[in-house]
Amino acid sequence: LMRPWLEELVKEGKISEHRIDDAVRRILRVKFELGLFENRYVNPVEEVSAPEAHRALALEGARENIVLLKNDGKLLPLDLKKYKRILVTGPNANNQAILGDWAFPQPEENVTTVLEGLRQATDGLAEIVYSNSGRIRGKVAKDKIDTTDPVTQARLLEEGGEISDYSISDAVKKAHGCDLAIIVVGGYGIRSDWGLRTYGESADRPSIDFYGRQEELIRAVGQTGIPIVVVIVNGKPLNNEWTTRNIPAIVDVWEPGMYGGQALAEILLGKVNPSGKLPITIPQQAGQVPMFYYQKETRYSTGYALGSSRADDRPAYCFGHGLSYTSFEYSDLKMDTLITSGQNVRISFRVKNVGDRKGKEVPMLFVGDDVSSVVTPIAMLKGFDKISLCPGEEKTVNFTVSYNELGLWNAEMNYVVEPGTFSVKVGRSYDDIRLRGTFEVLE
Repeated sequence: LMRPWLEELVKEGKISEHRIDDAVRRILRVKFELGLFENRYVNPVEEVSAPEAHRALALEGARENIVLLKNDGKLLPLDLKKYKRILVTGPNANNQAILGDWAFPQPEENVTTVLEGLRQATDGLAEIVYSNSGRIRGKVAKDKIDTTDPVTQARLLEEGGEISDYSISDAVKKAHGCDLAIIVVGGYGIRSDWGLRTYGESADRPSIDFYGRQEELIRAVGQTGIPIVVVIVNGKPLNNEWTTRNIPAIVDVWEPGMYGGQALAEILLGKVNPSGKLPITIPQQAGQVPMFYYQKETRYSTGYALGSSRADDRPAYCFGHGLSYTSFEYSDLKMDTLITSGQNVRISFRVKNVGDRKGKEVPMLFVGDDVSSVVTPIAMLKGFDKISLCPGEEKTVNFTVSYNELGLWNAEMNYVVEPGTFSVKVGRSYDDIRLRGTFEVLE
């Protein structure tokens, strides 16, 4: 329904009917694509909860979007000949937090948790040892209990219970008999039976650190000397500085959905090569917020201090970051170098898989206006693609940047494309630029 004040603005000519038509057109387009004009109502007799096609899409989406943040010493993919007993623990190891914010709790058969995914994927080649460090939807007794899950802790204390060190000590005890630990931490957006969440609507907080005693759990298991893989389940940027510095392998699964546990297990064991990239910059700590890849630090901000040698100026992980189990080489950058009014910019380059595994790469194109009449971003993402390459395979990637995308709002609030040079950067992320060039827009 049109708001009364919006109707008045249209009548006064301050908002055009064309603008309203354009907004309505987008809504109708989605409804047409969903087939709602042909089949308006759902048939309640039909199976509409997680049909097979949706399950396949959920699994593929999780495989494509999980981000490998860190992999020192090439700990991943895991060698099951070397790691025969694997400890799995952490508050998100065996629950439905992977479903994400505003998801309804699902029947167990609809969700593959991280623990279940690892048990299935190892297929008896390694023993999975589980230490329960607190289940988000688990029943909480009123007597002494321990958990690293902050929601369970809060409810327990509210009911007069007492927190012990059982879960951390249990994980440490079991870690002594294992070759490697996978610790699944983070937060959760799915509503518990009493409504408390750590991310999602109305769940702001003053820190981007891990919740509760999760760092304590990671440190304690780390003191046993076994290698650790930390898996982060989250719906907003989280970073624990100690973990980022000291843990060799870190994986960000976001909210991977019903088959997130299976997709993660496939990546950890090398059955799927990770290819997800960060769509944001993750700061080291909350004091750096806001942090953008396209903005230089100023005297009055905590922006991304590009080129700074100070470690505390840098983000934990930059925009576009995401590792792979293979390596890629970029070459042969070509572009239109002289651009006349209305002309689009054609840019191409080649990407080659120089590693020994098949993998998917996400090349990114950044363009910045070198000199402008008003302040503009130092560079902006203008294109990206996802390509699959076998070992030794090479492909050409083509981007077209429209002339209009080179414009800015000038001091007179006119949208114009100003003549001058523009810098082009191509790479795996904003901190991993492989090719550079320039083109000029003519008068």
